[in-house]
Amino acid sequence: MKQYFNDTQEIDIEFLSQEFDHDNGIYPINLVVQSKKSLEAGYDASKTGSFKRVKLDFDPTDAFHEYRFDYLPGQVLFYADSKLLAHMKGADMPSSGGHLILQHWSNGNPLWSSGPPKEDATVTVSYVKAYFNSSNSERQSRLVRRCYESSETSVCAINDSDNDEIDSAGASTRRVAQGNSVCVLIVGLVMPFLSHVFLVV
Repeated sequence: MKQYFNDTQEIDIEFLSQEFDHDNGIYPINLVVQSKKSLEAGYDASKTGSFKRVKLDFDPTDAFHEYRFDYLPGQVLFYADSKLLAHMKGADMPSSGGHLILQHWSNGNPLWSSGPPKEDATVTVSYVKAYFNSSNSERQSRLVRRCYESSETSVCAINDSDNDEIDSAGASTRRVAQGNSVCVLIVGLVMPFLSHVFLVV
């Protein structure tokens, strides 16, 4: 799961299933904020203050679990099953909004993703919830009006601009991040246990 603006403004929750040790109950998760310091370190965030490897206290392959990050101005909070895993803050935090991406990556690379996988690699996502909060009451009213007629098959855009224009397809034609905003992404998923899978959720 990631929020991506560019290679120096990115928030990641990463699983490398090759690091899972079922025999000893060890399930690490990488919590990453890519920044300009990451770029200077050759895109190795582990050499910066915006990388944490945390051991989960549950097996992420046995059931659905909820993974979340809260992106606020100057800080990012990471959670698993509502338990705070890490709180990163400071000048290295992203300052621009970005796209939300769920990515299952088993590309055959023998290095990072330890591929190719020995069997089909899959991940099952139960749900994705993304919340964009603003203190601007007119933006909140526009969001309610656009989403009022939503259904299971329709898409309700959550725009990040006070001055967004909606085109005939319902898409925003302007994207501007605001400093008074909060973005929360919550994903419920079950990770398969495979020897060679990299997942960015």
